[in-house]
Amino acid sequence: MSELGHDLQAVHRAAHELTRAVTALQLDAGGHVDVQRLVEDARRIHEDLALLGVHSPPRDEEPIVIPDDDYPPDFFADAHDEGIGRQ
Repeated sequence: MSELGHDLQAVHRAAHELTRAVTALQLDAGGHVDVQRLVEDARRIHEDLALLGVHSPPRDEEPIVIPDDDYPPDFFADAHDEGIGRQ
């Protein structure tokens, strides 16, 4: 498993522990507005982690290297100036 995978697993475990603790606090403190915010924050952390897991880029792929060479002189021959600065 990649380092990213290990990190995500650690964050998931911490988020579950946070949810467990916030739920226990909610039982003790009742419907206090600050506790309700903590409950919502914990829920949002789980949602964000789910999104992060879906959108995280695969680390096994090789990066695409784009050469830093000049373009051929005729590359922009048919391009039109669209008003970049004063001429």
